[in-house]
Amino acid sequence: MVMDTDTGTKEVRLVRISEATMKSAIERAVKYRPLVTPTGERTYKVKSINHGGYHYVEFFQTEDGRFGTCSCPAGEHGNACYAMGAALIAHLGLAKMRATQRKAKPLEADKPKAAATVVDINAARLARAQHKARHKAVRFECDGIGRHDGCGIKCRFAQRLGGIDI
Repeated sequence: MVMDTDTGTKEVRLVRISEATMKSAIERAVKYRPLVTPTGERTYKVKSINHGGYHYVEFFQTEDGRFGTCSCPAGEHGNACYAMGAALIAHLGLAKMRATQRKAKPLEADKPKAAATVVDINAARLARAQHKARHKAVRFECDGIGRHDGCGIKCRFAQRLGGIDI
């Protein structure tokens, strides 16, 4: 922000967010690695590397494009700074995380399939019991390769005997 001495108002200098304007700011942010704390959906405070204070960064979008502001001296003059680069990295990372969370499917444990699972288990147990009963009933009617009358599964008896008719 720049103070207009004639009117006594502060003028906010905007920085257009683009690859060209933010490239060196992002490189400096990666080099300095300042602490970035989100303070709102599009606002961040960035720990200064020069003093113990913070710089405040805000991003917004208009019909003309995406812009950012920063309270640091470089940002007040309309230049992309390391604080804006660091906040942009955090902003893009959080936006991607939020988008992933919105698209994420609920966990299997959250789905109401518990009753269906019990039914499936009971059906499997019944089928297994019927299969065992069939094996007991047709145990001596092996087809010669270890398969029983219609069940299509090798039984333990036929496997032990190598598929020989009993």
